[in-house]
Amino acid sequence: MLHATIEQATKRDEQIYLVGHDWGAIFAMRYQNKYPQKVKKLALLDVGMLSVHTAAPSQLAFIMMYQVWYSICYIISQIFSKGLASILVHLFSLPIFSSLFVGVEEGRPRMRVDNNVVLRCYVYYQMWKGILTGTMKDPKMPTCPVLFLYGSHKRFMFHSRRFLEKLGARADCSYLAVPC
Repeated sequence: MLHATIEQATKRDEQIYLVGHDWGAIFAMRYQNKYPQKVKKLALLDVGMLSVHTAAPSQLAFIMMYQVWYSICYIISQIFSKGLASILVHLFSLPIFSSLFVGVEEGRPRMRVDNNVVLRCYVYYQMWKGILTGTMKDPKMPTCPVLFLYGSHKRFMFHSRRFLEKLGARADCSYLAVPC
């Protein structure tokens, strides 16, 4: 769908500047991997490339915990009820779970409260389904110039030090830690 939209909005050989935040950064990198001739430059916000081989065990445990929780919420929404799943999504952000996130500034992962909260769990479901079935492929390092911005006061970074090193080694790429 992203490719069709970009093709419809641009001329055939026109290159684009693609910006992605959070999951959008993953989608932007995957798009650039698949259509490198279409993307002139990437701007990635908060999420870069994170390797399970270089991430700290506590970082992986934290990420897995909330992503699997949201995946389960999505499954519950499809089998039982969106209302029940929505309640479960919100339970994860209650103060009672604070002890699971010792040292996390700004608390726990949060989902915006609205009628579509369970739909936002779909990407986690798709990712874990891909991991468990062996069909998910990690994006490769972008071949075009990249600007990567991320908040420096987060407990867990959704990128690896190696990702920053690879960006730093290229003259056409840069990254910046923003104090937030």
